[in-house]
Amino acid sequence: MSNPLPFLKNETPVNWFWVDVSTQNLRVMKAAHETVRYPISTALNGLGERRNSACTPRGWHQVRAKIGAGLPANAILRGRRWTGDCYDASRDPDENGHQDWILGRILWLSGMESGFNRGGYCDTFRRYIYIHG
Repeated sequence: MSNPLPFLKNETPVNWFWVDVSTQNLRVMKAAHETVRYPISTALNGLGERRNSACTPRGWHQVRAKIGAGLPANAILRGRRWTGDCYDASRDPDENGHQDWILGRILWLSGMESGFNRGGYCDTFRRYIYIHG
């Protein structure tokens, strides 16, 4: 049987991260040991890969683009561009009483599993899936 994940070459990468949906944590791994953990929020619609599903995609992903280098940590980003403004706690929420701010940095993900999270109606990159502050 052929390797279902040929991009891994039968090895786990030395440095990687794991999105643990059950605990809402991003775990940064080095040589199979957790080095740091960050609290996260995944999609309210649960897990799934389909376009327009508003779900968190599963599977192996790589960082395709890094956005925000050189910007202040609290820079407000919209459409993957800096608005020229920075967040502070006194900012007004949106009309629903909250704001999903994208601040400082964006790691734009691309699926690595053709037909599952890459290509067609299941493409993580075309869905603009990010890890962001």
